[in-house]
Amino acid sequence: MRRLTVLLIALTVILAACGGEDRSAEVERLQADVDALRAEVAYLAGELEIAQSERDRAQEELTQTLADLERQTAIAEAAAAAVPAASGDTGADDADATAAPAPASDEVRAYLQQLEAIFQGATAYSAGIVAKIDATARTGDLDATKTLFGDLAQALAEATGKAAGLEPPPALASLHGEFIASQEGFAQAMADYARAIGNVTTWEGFGAVVEAFPQSPDFLAAAGRAVIACFALQEAGAESGVTVDLRCEGI
Repeated sequence: MRRLTVLLIALTVILAACGGEDRSAEVERLQADVDALRAEVAYLAGELEIAQSERDRAQEELTQTLADLERQTAIAEAAAAAVPAASGDTGADDADATAAPAPASDEVRAYLQQLEAIFQGATAYSAGIVAKIDATARTGDLDATKTLFGDLAQALAEATGKAAGLEPPPALASLHGEFIASQEGFAQAMADYARAIGNVTTWEGFGAVVEAFPQSPDFLAAAGRAVIACFALQEAGAESGVTVDLRCEGI
């Protein structure tokens, strides 16, 4: 880059020295060289800026990935610790380790079944809203379609609020805390999605938001965290003898 700058300066000086009304073919050639070098400088400057931007983006992605890894590791460790506690298995001897898990306590069973009822109900209600969105969009009513996206976000927020009001058994307290935090994060992401939809004024804008927003890094991170926390809690229940369906795959 420095070499090109020096050449530009030198060629410019030469052109000045060759000035006059009747410019020779040599002067014209030198002018063409100057133009070519300027174009190369501009190109290289652009490439340098792109490389810097790519490096910054890669650094951000690495930081986010490390944070996700740390969070997922914590969830996995909490799930592993919760399983024997929820089932009442203390792992006192090797013989017990190969036996079937002890029945879950009534407290664990009641908590998981309440959670299941909340999210199965919310999933069924949300499915109805999604069907309405499809039907309403086909009629060409943009405003009504946008309103339904707000209803969808509200349904998730209400379900999360109900779940947060449950008192988890001590053995599942850590998993419950992460589950609620992750659901709140996803509910906020859905609210942001609905807000973005609410701001559009054309079907073209609507389509652009629907295509791009669910693929945004923040939305994907919120959804991924919610799925992981949901399955961790559901698996802890299964290991303790309580099979529930928290609709994790619907997140």
